[in-house]
Amino acid sequence: MIQADLAKTSSHAAFNSHCVTCHIDHTQQPPAKAVAPYLIADPAALCARCHDTGEVKLRETHRGQPFAKARCTECHDPHGSSSAHLMRAGQHEPFAQRQCESCHAEPENGAVKLKKAAGELCLGCHAKLAAKIGAAPWKHTPLAKDPGACLDCHNPHASTLKALAKAPVVAMCQKCHAETGKKEFVHDPVKSDCTLCHDPHAGLKAGLRAESNALCLECHSTASQSKFEAKGSTLLFGGQVTLPPHYFQNLKLIDLNNDRGHPVANHPVLWKQDPEWPALSCTVCHNPHGADKSASLLVTESETFVSLCHRCHK
Repeated sequence: MIQADLAKTSSHAAFNSHCVTCHIDHTQQPPAKAVAPYLIADPAALCARCHDTGEVKLRETHRGQPFAKARCTECHDPHGSSSAHLMRAGQHEPFAQRQCESCHAEPENGAVKLKKAAGELCLGCHAKLAAKIGAAPWKHTPLAKDPGACLDCHNPHASTLKALAKAPVVAMCQKCHAETGKKEFVHDPVKSDCTLCHDPHAGLKAGLRAESNALCLECHSTASQSKFEAKGSTLLFGGQVTLPPHYFQNLKLIDLNNDRGHPVANHPVLWKQDPEWPALSCTVCHNPHGADKSASLLVTESETFVSLCHRCHK
């Protein structure tokens, strides 16, 4: 990533000078003394060492907003950028148009002040999302507790990541759902992008993009094979998700005939007709996130199917 910054059209003067201008040389000092990521000082204070926050033009450019607790690197790339003033590539439209007053009031007592609560501001513009959240049977817990939780995951100004995310999707999800990635064998979407299966805002239970087996079979059915072999992007769940070509490698496919035939011929996969037998679905046997000792992600976390089969066939 740092090497990529070197190739950009403009670079930070401090970056050109030496890395230790901003970062601790961790070969010389214990990393515990550093501010993440190994900075020699708090980011706002560090920037202020070179950039005079009292300078008139700088204050006018930032509409008089206070610098004391500013997260400068939220908007500016500290290494290099292909945009003027080291701006990050993705910018929120009001910010890109310098329409700061659409969200911000005049600062109060040296602190940033919004015109309305964050949730009102975000959903006031994102009307389709607001309607979806309002009508959905399930809402992501942060949004259910606080409509202003948009800022837990999204930067309001700029980001190098899709949808102005504050961090890569998996890393952001695992801040709250840390257990999902701590298995020996992990389901590919858990490693690459949780939002392939889960809507991060609102939808069906747990934000799943489809019910029961339909979710798993969107990728794992032989009927879906042509979608992944076609040239161009792959659309899943009726266009809710767009994947680049050949996104998944060695995708395991199963061939079902009237919801039967896996893991052996005529075995029911979805079974509700006989009250003496439990209802079956993919997640009765497989953990959708990961498992230890089981490459097949068996809920028994065993290397073979024996203990799993014995749950029903005693």
